[in-house]
Amino acid sequence: MQFIGYPKTTPISWLILQNMKKHTGFSLIELMLMLAIVGIVVAFGMPKITGVLENNRIVTYVNLLSANLSYARSESVKRGVQVLVISNSGDNNWLNGWTVYIDADNNNAVTAGEELRIVDPLGLKNTTLTGPPGNVIYSPDGSVNAVTSFQFNSAGMYPTRDVNITITGKVDIVVTY
Repeated sequence: MQFIGYPKTTPISWLILQNMKKHTGFSLIELMLMLAIVGIVVAFGMPKITGVLENNRIVTYVNLLSANLSYARSESVKRGVQVLVISNSGDNNWLNGWTVYIDADNNNAVTAGEELRIVDPLGLKNTTLTGPPGNVIYSPDGSVNAVTSFQFNSAGMYPTRDVNITITGKVDIVVTY
């Protein structure tokens, strides 16, 4: 049976199609289901995101230390004097930051006006940055007084990163998994 002016379908299927066209948007149940799925995805993804952010912070600080050591070397060559890098805490804990300075009065300590750069404490959680207990001393030719190594260690969660200084003063970064 065919109706004039209607498409060539049965009247019941045509009415169902017309009824579906009237309802647009989401029902409350569909919306709640979607929010539950998004919540589950976020809950599983957050630990991974925080790990990535912490790893990026460590890489940033490794690069900052490397850049400051290279800066100290270039300043010692440029100025023709000894340039020293010392931990702000005075021991081998370099997470408290460091100072690059010229020891003009040869007292092996930072005096006012000798600072070239001061790096603030690093805000890393569950991470240690160990290095030499004293100064890193760059000679006027860019070499150091001894082979030196700094180690970033993150309680086994991320790879260990070593910043090594060769006797010629060159800085190398080594990542150990």
